[in-house]
Amino acid sequence: MVQISRGHRKTNLTDEIEIIEHRKHRAVRDLIVSRDAFTLLIDDSDPFIVEKIKCVVEKMRKTLETCRLAVNGRTPYEITQQKIYIESGKGRDLRKS
Repeated sequence: MVQISRGHRKTNLTDEIEIIEHRKHRAVRDLIVSRDAFTLLIDDSDPFIVEKIKCVVEKMRKTLETCRLAVNGRTPYEITQQKIYIESGKGRDLRKS
């Protein structure tokens, strides 16, 4: 059993889903925001977790598109980012994998 701190309380990571979620969060090293895109820098040493992160990024892409269309179409504000990329924290581009 592994214990981690989530804010003010501690959670026991006995549930496999919670363990995978925790591993995904730990694998994300940084988020780079540019005018055109969001880039997640990740630790790609575990192929299983990389695949799980790719699934999350697909959901993020759909959400970004929905939000971008709503904000750009209904407000005076603009979300300019149109893409979300994944790159290895070691500098390797994972966009095509």
